[in-house]
Amino acid sequence: MWVGTPSAHAHAARRKAASRAEAFTTQLRDAAPELAARLRTGRRTSPVAGMLRTPNLLRRAHGPGWALAGDAGYHRDAVTGHGISDAYRDAHLLATAIDQVLRGETDERAALAGYQSRRDSSLRDVFELTLALAAYPPAPEFVDLQKQLSPAIDVAATEMAEMGEVDQPAEPTAAIPV
Repeated sequence: MWVGTPSAHAHAARRKAASRAEAFTTQLRDAAPELAARLRTGRRTSPVAGMLRTPNLLRRAHGPGWALAGDAGYHRDAVTGHGISDAYRDAHLLATAIDQVLRGETDERAALAGYQSRRDSSLRDVFELTLALAAYPPAPEFVDLQKQLSPAIDVAATEMAEMGEVDQPAEPTAAIPV
């Protein structure tokens, strides 16, 4: 369970509390009193951890002899709860680029530049919406951004599905004797 809030609110809650757990409990009580009441009867099984100033960054995706995929290549705020599919997408795009190099269809530099271009294009809309959501604008704007996020995620999912359809190996044309 996590509480997402502007950094200033999290800092203020932590300064007023004796511990991270107390700060978390206070923020949860303020945001969702019914949930906080239900949790009072539970038992915490791990320490409370916090993260402030979540880095929202996009790294260069490749260089001579190396490439980055998923969170290694970029990081965005967790406010959207969306991310693991990006690692799958990046792995697929990167594997396709490397396969092109190994088949002699292109050189490494061009293949990896193409990988980065496709990765950046695929993540752009969701990344930009995430940055806007992570600023915690007033509720009406936040809701509007959430409404924009849903179709952006649908577009990304459709692109991933189409990549899988295009790159599926052909069915064998001859039976293998047993």
